[in-house]
Parts: sequence; C-alpha cells; structure tokens
Amino acid sequence: MEKKRTYEERIREVEHGSFSPLVFTTAGGMGTMATVVYKRLASCIAEKHGKLYGKTVHWLRCRLNFSLLRSAIMCLRGSRSACHRPECPWSSDTIDLTCAEGRVPMDN
Repeated sequence: MEKKRTYEERIREVEHGSFSPLVFTTAGGMGTMATVVYKRLASCIAEKHGKLYGKTVHWLRCRLNFSLLRSAIMCLRGSRSACHRPECPWSSDTIDLTCAEGRVPMDN
C-alpha cells in the first residue's frame, strides 16, 4: 500500500494526474480499480463511436481476454516473430465485427 501511495502522490503533484493500478488475473478477473477504469474506458469509446455501452463492454472484455491469453501463451512458448504489429483495434468496424462473430445482439 505504501508503494501505491508514493506513486499516487508523485503523479498527482508532478504530472497533475491520477494513479490507478490495473490488476488482472490470467483468467480475465479484474481488481476494483481496474473495473472502474474499464467501465470509464468503455463509456468513452461507446460515446465516441455511437455504440451501445453493453456492446462496447463486451468487445473490450473479448479484447482483454484474448490479450491475456496471448501473453500467457507467449510466456509458455516464447515469441516466434521478431516483429508483431497488431492493427488498430479502436475503429467502429472492428467493434461491429467482433460483436457479430461473438453473436452479440445488434441493437444499434
């Protein structure tokens, strides 16, 4: 807890921001602060792209779970490529495609 307070104080005074440690499990579980940040991020993305909040949260959870899975697999087998550049995941089309593949009801 002392480490968190130290970082939080420095960021607040020097960078005029806030510090929220994001804690995730390898199975996709989130800590309390991560949940708050996650909901805020989903809200901003949904508003920016004109999508439903629930659909955007589902999309973010899919992205997070696959990222955690990829990192766990990479820890087990190591990287096979020298240069991996994923596409930009924030386009409106990507959200629609992910929700369609995941069979999420499309109300928007």
